[in-house]
Amino acid sequence: MIRLNVAGVIRRDNHILLVEFTDASGRHYNLPGGGVEEGETLAAAVRREVREETGVEVDVGPLLLVWEYVPAQAQYRYGTQHRVGLIYDCTLRPGSDPALDYRHDPHQTGLCWKLLVELPLLETVAFFGEQLLAILRRESTP
Repeated sequence: MIRLNVAGVIRRDNHILLVEFTDASGRHYNLPGGGVEEGETLAAAVRREVREETGVEVDVGPLLLVWEYVPAQAQYRYGTQHRVGLIYDCTLRPGSDPALDYRHDPHQTGLCWKLLVELPLLETVAFFGEQLLAILRRESTP
């Protein structure tokens, strides 16, 4: 079975909001997001997952990127679950600001703003970081 994931890109001053985790595999970063629940729209899933992982409210904008993780093709680096992910551009709602010490999960060590250019270098985000960075650069070019 393929798991459908959604995530939100939240930007501020050439930085992107990421969720930081530390577990047995070390420190790694993810976009705020997760699995879509049965009967839930994609936009509702993005809003719920971003709220759960960051404590903030967002408006969901356009789809930026679709990615696929096929475990055998990646030597099972990120687990055994086949996943397809949809990444949406999101905007913080007025008055909604992330607290960098926010914790949703026992392995979550916090939230952080990372420079966009760092995306391809960050563990976990790396497998789609180059693609996402290219899209965000094109989007900001007049």
